[in-house]
Amino acid sequence: MAGAGSTIALSTYFDAGDPRFLAEVEKSDAALVLGNLALRWLGDRRPELRRMLLEYVDGGLERPNHQPLVKRLFKGAEAARDHELMAHLLVACDRLCRRQLKTVTRWDWTTRSASIEQHLKQDKRIPRGRAPTAGMAPENGQAPRPKRGRHFDSFTYSTRRYLVRRAWRYLRELSAQDPDAYLLAASTALQLYQDEHLQTPTQLLDSWGLVHLLYHHSPLLEPARAGWTVHEGQDLAGLQPAPFRPELWARSPEPLFDLLVRARARTVRLFAMEQLRSAHAAALQQLNFEVVRRILASHDPEVQTFAASLLEHASGVALLPVEEWLKLLQIQNPAALPVLCEQFARYVAPDRVSNPQLLALATSPAGPVASLAVEWLAARPIKDVTDLEARLALVRIPAQVARRAAIQHLLAVGQALPYIQAKHLRELLDAPFSDVRDAGLEWMAKEPRFAKDLSLWAALSETPYDDVRAVFLGRLSEMQGNLPSGSILRVWTSVILAVHRGNRAKAHAVRQVAERVVSSPAQAQELLPLLQVGLRSLRAPERRGALAALTRAAFLAPSFRALLGVALPELKLEPLALDGRSP
Repeated sequence: MAGAGSTIALSTYFDAGDPRFLAEVEKSDAALVLGNLALRWLGDRRPELRRMLLEYVDGGLERPNHQPLVKRLFKGAEAARDHELMAHLLVACDRLCRRQLKTVTRWDWTTRSASIEQHLKQDKRIPRGRAPTAGMAPENGQAPRPKRGRHFDSFTYSTRRYLVRRAWRYLRELSAQDPDAYLLAASTALQLYQDEHLQTPTQLLDSWGLVHLLYHHSPLLEPARAGWTVHEGQDLAGLQPAPFRPELWARSPEPLFDLLVRARARTVRLFAMEQLRSAHAAALQQLNFEVVRRILASHDPEVQTFAASLLEHASGVALLPVEEWLKLLQIQNPAALPVLCEQFARYVAPDRVSNPQLLALATSPAGPVASLAVEWLAARPIKDVTDLEARLALVRIPAQVARRAAIQHLLAVGQALPYIQAKHLRELLDAPFSDVRDAGLEWMAKEPRFAKDLSLWAALSETPYDDVRAVFLGRLSEMQGNLPSGSILRVWTSVILAVHRGNRAKAHAVRQVAERVVSSPAQAQELLPLLQVGLRSLRAPERRGALAALTRAAFLAPSFRALLGVALPELKLEPLALDGRSP
């Protein structure tokens, strides 16, 4: 009886090697058809069919009514001595048996006291009785009858335990027959285990093959019929690698390097690092940099830190180009970066790194990298305005320690430069970090010429940062009382304070500035930024008087009209008609 999926599509996709074949197999529940497919699939040598076969096994062996396919694939792989497929089957079988940690309270009538014990018990969701397979006709042609009136569409507990032990037995016998093949199969299997299947100590103990591979000789563990158990009075926290056939892992470090890079489970990666330290300590002192770089490419921070510790003795490190070091310093690993920076400073002379490269390193979010780059930049003089403007990018360094060093460098060097301008100071005052803005305000207080720069103060009036605005308004209030009543700064200060304090006189102050602009064209370029701030803070009716004065002056003086177009681009002025009136 055919179930879900199409038998015709299954056969057609298989013959064509179509990528849809695997999906069709996974959704099918026709046990007889799937069972008959096993040997054909196993014997097919096309790469795409082989890949789909391994993916099918890696996906798990508990699909409903797939027992005939799984059993025949298992037996066929054994008979064909297919070490790779048996390694995949070992990992898949380790997920078949799962136990649960149960807490049991026992009462001792002799001592009249209760004791609490924990035991690993079989998962109740796994069937215990005999499980006939749907769709598989027995030899006499009669439909199978489920035992005790129940029907199971998955492996029984006994079958699961049998498959788990048989898969490991295959690798154990292989270690005696062909040690090299065993090491390759064991490495293949260890690369397939995943963290999601080893999240708890119970899941680790239920992985029969994995524990044999990594902890076979551990004094903490004891193999039992139902699975691995911990010796009484022992704790898994002290579990150390004690693999089956440890002498095979001591032959060469290459399989362990592969595990560091390719293993998906932290348990396996920790095993590889411990084996390298214990069995290959001498080889770790003579590694080529290419090997270390390969390990550094790992996604695991622990492996990256381990690889960084190997750089000190790796051959070829001193000959690395700067570009290669810059790639290494992009690793986002707080533990490995200090070691990498130390080796970078050891093998690379500062003059080999250009200013743009150092600026790129300085803006790194990693503190050790940014600090080293700032230190090297601070030792170089600022040559010209272009160099200064590039160096001001340091005020946006995310790393706090490096940013503070950069601020000290800029203040010490920048204040002595004759070509420093207000726009350079604005980089500090507009920085997103309060410590940079505080340094900018302190610098501004020490430079009297910045207090008279109207464009700088007009720009600061629109700052989004409260700390800058508070200092800014406080200093304006102090300045206002010490300025002559008719001075430009007095008028300018009145406008800014009126804007920020909501004073009703700000419309009058804006008109005063507009009239000063019209009557004194030489001061127009200084006052227009101030007027721009004031106009934007007024309502439309209050704005008309100032705009009228500016418009008249713009039509009378073409040069002023050009300045006005730059300061207030939103103000559109139409050309005058022949009679002198606006059309």
